Formats: sequence, C-alpha cells, structure tokens
Amino acid sequence: MMSYKVRFWSIRVMKGRQRPYGVRWLVEGKEFSEWFIGRTLADNYRSELMQAAKRGEPFDTVTGLPESQFRQQQAGTWYEHTRAFVAMRWPGAPAKTRSTIADCLAVVTPVLVASQKGAPDIRVLRRSLSSWAFNMTRNDQTPPSDVAAALKWVR
Repeated sequence: MMSYKVRFWSIRVMKGRQRPYGVRWLVEGKEFSEWFIGRTLADNYRSELMQAAKRGEPFDTVTGLPESQFRQQQAGTWYEHTRAFVAMRWPGAPAKTRSTIADCLAVVTPVLVASQKGAPDIRVLRRSLSSWAFNMTRNDQTPPSDVAAALKWVR
C-alpha cells in the first residue's frame, strides 16, 4: 500500500557505531531508518527522500521507500536477470558461446552480491554458477548439496 503521509526527522548521530549517521522517517506512522558511515551520505539520502515527497511520490508503507525506489528494488536481482539472459540466449547459441557466457557471468556475479556474509568458497561458487545456474541443460536436475548451498547463497 502506498501513502502520501510522510514525515522526516533530522539526521541522528549515535557515536560508537560502525554507521553512526541515521536517516529516520515515518510513513503512515511507521518508523523507518537507514544508517550511513558519513554525514554527507546520510544528508544525500535524506535529501533524495524529501525530494521524492516534494515531487508528490507516494511512499510504500511496508518498505518506507518512495515509489520510484520501490519499483527499482522490485525490478529483480542481478542473479534473476542473468538467469533470464542465459535462458534467452541459450537456444540459438553455439556450445562455445554458451560456455563463454556462463564463465563470464560466473566471474562477475559473486562480486555483485550485496553482502559477502556466509559466502561459500569462491571455487565452489564459480563452478556452481557456470555448471548449474548458467547451464540451461541442467534446469531439471537436482544439484549436489554444496552446489545447492552456493546457489542459495547467491540467490
């Protein structure tokens, strides 16, 4: 649900935190916050939110994001886009092209994951991506447990 009922607070500073500068705002009475390393980053983010409100954008009551940011977030992940790309290219591509696409995406994809927390071994992850996630001939097969765990992490 979207709402135009938005209120912003000034930047909050909490010393002793890794990200001490907080942007806080209310949407339909529900509080949201985002924390940053530096004051400038926090000011910029707060400014983006306030500009969206000035433009008359409604804010999502679940995420607290303005409609434009909410739509961007809902557009899908890199992993989903790459899988769709491979599925589109796979049928007409020669074997060497398929292999090249899978290998290139397997190298790039781990770098684009937002958090490296709980990441599997890079060799296992790349093998999982190139041999399973970006290999359309294996869509109907069940991957081994280490591959399944790696794909779950990247997903």
